[in-house]
Amino acid sequence: MPISVLVLDPEKVFQTSVARKLRLHDIRVLTRPGFEGLKPILESLRFDALLLDAALLRAGLDPLRAVLAAHPAMAVILTASPEDAAVVRQTSALVAECLVKPIHPDTLLASVERHAGEKPECAD
Repeated sequence: MPISVLVLDPEKVFQTSVARKLRLHDIRVLTRPGFEGLKPILESLRFDALLLDAALLRAGLDPLRAVLAAHPAMAVILTASPEDAAVVRQTSALVAECLVKPIHPDTLLASVERHAGEKPECAD
C-alpha cells in the first residue's frame, strides 16, 4: 500500500514543491494551508504521516492533539524555521522528527519514508 502524507503548511510554494517531490516517489499527498476544515478529511482518509509547519502551532498544541486523537498511528514530522525553537521544544514528545527549513528535498523524502506509519510516543 502506498504511503499517504498530509502536508499542513501555510506557504503554497512549500506545499507544491513537497507534493511534487513526494509524488515522484509514488507517495500520495494531500496539502492544506492549516488545520481549518480537516475534521471531515480525517474522518474519511487515512494518513501515514503528517508533515506539519511549526508556525501553525504557535497558538497552542490543541489542533495537533486533536489530529493525533483521530489518527494515533500517524507519525508527525515537524518543519520549523529557526524562530520556532519554543514550538519545537513543546512538541518534542509528539513528533517523530523535526526538520529545519530550508529542507533539502531528499532529506524530506528520507524522513517521510523512515517515519510513515510509526506510532509516536505521545505525552499527555
